[in-house]
Amino acid sequence: MLPNLEGPEGRFQVIETPMNQKVILDYAHTPVALNRLLEEVKKLDHRRLIVMIAGIGIRDFNKMPKMAKAIEGKADEVIVTVDHPGYHDPQSVVDQVMTGFTNPIASNIHPTLTREAGVRKSMQLGEEGDIILLTSGCINNSQIVKGEEIPHSDEKIIESFFPSVAQ
Repeated sequence: MLPNLEGPEGRFQVIETPMNQKVILDYAHTPVALNRLLEEVKKLDHRRLIVMIAGIGIRDFNKMPKMAKAIEGKADEVIVTVDHPGYHDPQSVVDQVMTGFTNPIASNIHPTLTREAGVRKSMQLGEEGDIILLTSGCINNSQIVKGEEIPHSDEKIIESFFPSVAQ
């Protein structure tokens, strides 16, 4: 018999919520990785799929619209946010991602200007039986903003929605 193994932090990391939801944290931050991740997630039993994608300010701006193209039409709700804005204006990062959508003003696309706001919006949209997929990582417990590492934890934000549940 094999012992219980835990996967690496930020790779298909599943958090069960009291609302019978699965929140999945995954570092996928390229269109190919996002597509492969979606293929696996869709195999899981769920009511709706809510996916957060992020433009990464310290990475290639040309990749950002491709993330939007990769998710378009594959999720019930899409949250677009910024991860590690660096020295860039978060709005410009989000705007760059949004250029990849055929219809960026669709009612199921929700732009946010910080990763924390993106996680909170994802959790607010979630209902019983949903899968909430938070991509682009943040496995280093910080956000790089104007050269500074600002503490950040997706898990702590998720826990704040369910304060009576200890993880």
